Amino acid sequence: MRHIEAILFDCDGVLLDSEPMRRALAQALTAAGYPMTIDEARAVFSGNAAHDSRDWMAARGLLADEIVRESDRLLFEQFDQHVPLIPGIERIMSGFSVPMAICSNASIERLKRSVHRTSLAPRFGPNIYSAEHVARPKPAADLALYACARLGVPLSGPLHRRQHPRHPLRKSRRLPRRRLYRALREPDGPRRDTARCRSESCRSRHGAVPRTLEISDDRNP
Repeated sequence: MRHIEAILFDCDGVLLDSEPMRRALAQALTAAGYPMTIDEARAVFSGNAAHDSRDWMAARGLLADEIVRESDRLLFEQFDQHVPLIPGIERIMSGFSVPMAICSNASIERLKRSVHRTSLAPRFGPNIYSAEHVARPKPAADLALYACARLGVPLSGPLHRRQHPRHPLRKSRRLPRRRLYRALREPDGPRRDTARCRSESCRSRHGAVPRTLEISDDRNP
């Protein structure tokens, strides 16, 4: 890990179990007259940015703002009872000694009601960032650049490289410094089958050494 200066984490599906979010979306849509199961919510909204999910609702004549508000209300009720972590994530994170940040498309309020309440929060300190902090949400690089600047790892000309989404932490010839990705998965640790790892570099595309590792999950809206 000596070449990595910072690690950026997505939140839902990487640090927190995203099942409550899907359940809340399914319940809110069903209440709005569009019956949906949790499995259907997973299939429809996985990988969507927030505006994509709203566009999907609007295209079906649904009142997206009202549904999102109801979904958030239901989700926050669940968080008031329990904020579920991805199994094993605390143990995995205990091995990192570099600066870390959370970069999430979730709202500031949702982050306050969820990850800020968990045992992971002290590991990130103030470095928990929402798409509301920047002009463009992910997959644009704005949020990653914003976080890196505050971690003291400014980037120019960011390079994004992506592993196969079904094998997030395995070796890949497409990624430099493969040992970095092996280090993030212990032999008996949890699998995140559809997560992805991306590296960003301030050097050229050829022979670049990653300075910042971003870990995110394609499955979540």
